[in-house]
Amino acid sequence: MNLAFGGEYTLFAGLEECLKFVRDYNFHPTDIEYLRASLPTYIESEFFDYLSTLNMNDIKIYAV
Repeated sequence: MNLAFGGEYTLFAGLEECLKFVRDYNFHPTDIEYLRASLPTYIESEFFDYLSTLNMNDIKIYAV
């Protein structure tokens, strides 16, 4: 049997903050401009368009 963490216990705190982060996750236009300037020029502009619309609406998180 392969137990997580070698069969030891783990403690998770901060679920509310984690959920808020996932709910509000997005790229600000200044983030995208920074990436445009930092990444190689052969990166397709559609990639940056994708990043600008990226959100976590389809993510499902299950917790006790």
